[in-house]
Amino acid sequence: MLAARPGVAWWVAVLIAFVPTVIGVVVDLSVNNDIGVIAWVLTLLGVTLAALAVRRHALFTVMVQPPLVVLAALVIGYVIATLTGGITGGVLNLGLKLVGTFPLMLVATAVAAILGVVRLVAQPLRTVSPRRTTGSPSHL
Repeated sequence: MLAARPGVAWWVAVLIAFVPTVIGVVVDLSVNNDIGVIAWVLTLLGVTLAALAVRRHALFTVMVQPPLVVLAALVIGYVIATLTGGITGGVLNLGLKLVGTFPLMLVATAVAAILGVVRLVAQPLRTVSPRRTTGSPSHL
């Protein structure tokens, strides 16, 4: 986001969004047996930080990643919560929890898209100007 800094690579931005989402999902599934406020807050925080930290040319990745991040975090969180005994149920229960995360996916995608568009407008591409030489041309 800072003009003097180039920003982080796309894969770092994915991790910035993914790690808090996994933490929120694991905590919510272990404590509440459902996706709740902790997962929402940490997911939106991670998506926002990723959208602000990524390089300009990788903004598209950040704008489309929230549903994939939430899906992967839900599967990983479900497996972890099942192994630790915090949740019981099979694949059908996981599918129901996935359907329940659609509003989270929608809001997170909207936040990432809005921040991405704002950055695209506020930080236009820099045009590279040709270098001016002070001496005689070297090709003559």
